[in-house]
Amino acid sequence: MKIRNEQEKKMLRDAIKRCSGYVALVSSTSGREYDLKNDEMQAEAFARLALDSQESMELFVAKREDVEVMMGLMDRLARENRAAENYNERKAA
Repeated sequence: MKIRNEQEKKMLRDAIKRCSGYVALVSSTSGREYDLKNDEMQAEAFARLALDSQESMELFVAKREDVEVMMGLMDRLARENRAAENYNERKAA
């Protein structure tokens, strides 16, 4: 998982707030789990995420309905990133 800017971080925070169950960011390399509902752990997780050049952080949600919230976020981030890439390609041409 990769968060590229403050707007995307805010979008992730908003999605976490909409989730009714447990939400965690887990390092696939160390196994460390960050409870994203806890403000201190969320800040630590976001700092770790910013430094994660290998994109080894994985999002985990406990409730099925929260999967839909996070998938909606991932879809929106993907669309916005594609739009930004297309804009940069047109601008460079």
